[in-house]
Amino acid sequence: MKKVLKNLYKSYFSLSKGERVGMFVLIGLILLLTVFPFIEIKTNKETTNFDSFDSLVNQLNQNSKETIVEQRDKNQSNKNQNTRFEFNPNTIEEAGLIELGFTSYLAKRIVNFRSKGGSFRKADDLYKIYGIDSGLVSGLISYIVIPSIHKEENKPFEKYAYNNKSQKKVEIPTDINIADTIELKKIYGIGSKLANRIVVYREKLGGFYSYTQLNEVWGLNPSLVELLQKKFVVNKETIKKININTVEQKTLEQHPYIGFKTAKNIMAYKKQHGKFNKIEDIRKIISLKDSVIIRLNNYLIVE
Repeated sequence: MKKVLKNLYKSYFSLSKGERVGMFVLIGLILLLTVFPFIEIKTNKETTNFDSFDSLVNQLNQNSKETIVEQRDKNQSNKNQNTRFEFNPNTIEEAGLIELGFTSYLAKRIVNFRSKGGSFRKADDLYKIYGIDSGLVSGLISYIVIPSIHKEENKPFEKYAYNNKSQKKVEIPTDINIADTIELKKIYGIGSKLANRIVVYREKLGGFYSYTQLNEVWGLNPSLVELLQKKFVVNKETIKKININTVEQKTLEQHPYIGFKTAKNIMAYKKQHGKFNKIEDIRKIISLKDSVIIRLNNYLIVE
């Protein structure tokens, strides 16, 4: 029995010489593959330094951004260079300056100059603004309208009349629709900011037709309105009116008394019924209140 088991063990578990060699080779490969990941392989490759490359890329990006900004302002200027209309550099808003062709930063500079008390006495004074585009100003000179100011001790000219009996000169009040900030600041309590605010609102309206409209200017209290009433007169003839038959909706809706909704209704009515024959025709627009129509009668014309 033992002999049988011994023969059986040898037949299943004994290895030939070739099998033993193959087994040792296999064990060797397994050990080599197990140890290989832990072997440090030294190379002569040097690490690439990208610092200078990154610096160059950043510089190119910065230059690209500056070029884009300059090109944008240039394109904006070129886009607006054919837009021409009469304007007063003492009262025109920043958006209007940009529309005329000034870059945004120059428009801000002009507005800031006025807000600090500066003013333009003649068209050529615009050249004195730092960084101004002289070529653009040259093309706009003929469109600049500044109310006549005569120099008398560096103060605005004041008109006088003489009383025949006493031969005393009597000051003739200035029309508030053409008064500049210098004249407005003569009123005690009105500084540069408030004077500029009055002029800006006046330009948006097209002019004042009543002293009560001064109460609509933010910051003007009743006592200041009363002082203005004593110093200035309201001349309706100097109001800038809008031709309702030719005006564009965008321009119409910028008026303080009109706005987007009313402008849209006026344009829709004109499109449906044709041009207005008389101003009273706006009463046919049902959505317009009587209070709005009364005020608009002072600013709209039909031609």
